[in-house]
Amino acid sequence: DLRMRGIDVIAGEVLCDFVMKNPASKANRDFTPENRKAVAKAPVFAEGAALLLETQKGNCKVTVPAAQSADGMPVVLYRVEAKDAHGFLAAKKWALPQYYRADGADEIEIELKNLAKGTYTISVTAENAYEMQSPPLQTTISVQGETGFPLLIARLKQLIQDIKDFFVQLFW
Repeated sequence: DLRMRGIDVIAGEVLCDFVMKNPASKANRDFTPENRKAVAKAPVFAEGAALLLETQKGNCKVTVPAAQSADGMPVVLYRVEAKDAHGFLAAKKWALPQYYRADGADEIEIELKNLAKGTYTISVTAENAYEMQSPPLQTTISVQGETGFPLLIARLKQLIQDIKDFFVQLFW
């Protein structure tokens, strides 16, 4: 038998534990990507879970309760979308949870910036490594943001900042 463990060495805790019977036999290789994807289940949010939203002049901070794994595999991504009153996508963002740490956060915070004045439906889905997505948590919110030319300038500034941040993270 072959035993594999994922360990948070800082906290000294076992995060996952797998045992492979007779690894020389191809029939026993349950942990290939194809075999794991075949049995993967979408993560779920706890019953009664809700989004907490805070707005401030065109920005919306979304606090999401951590989703739970339905198959023992970690939740690796949260996708956030804001759709306007007509159903058009106004903003989207994603966040990576610290699933590799035993003391990972119970909540994920994501900020959507430079939303125009209006009403939005905010939805958040949790995703596992095999692209299985949870049912979304959703809520509606009104935002007091800019419109017209000031909004365009704010969005251009944010785009430039996002590009700079990306390259800093990529090469730093």
